[in-house]
Amino acid sequence: GAALAILVTLSHTLTFAIADEDAIAGYTPLNDVTEHAKIDLDMESTSDAAKSGNFSGAYRWYSQGGNSVKSDGSKRTIQGFSTSFTKLQGEKWYDIFAAYWNDDTYADAFTSSACLGTGDF
Repeated sequence: GAALAILVTLSHTLTFAIADEDAIAGYTPLNDVTEHAKIDLDMESTSDAAKSGNFSGAYRWYSQGGNSVKSDGSKRTIQGFSTSFTKLQGEKWYDIFAAYWNDDTYADAFTSSACLGTGDF
């Protein structure tokens, strides 16, 4: 009785734990997106550098990346995402902000100028 109940409970717990191991923010992708997801490590490094006042380091992580590798061996970068406006067009918030700032690469313009000290920051 009790031993079986514990075993069933443990079995369900392990099944959910194993299933959740590959989940990203509660979502289990159909394809392997491990390399894509590693861009979060670059975002964390960018943020950590900026918080410590190391804006040149923050810009390096933003523009050169380091953790997320494309299938051709090149590095995926946060800057690459913010300058790929043809992929972003049609996304609600991208379209709103691009129209407001009248700049298809507004996110890169702000981030780069903030990190490089060329903007009003």
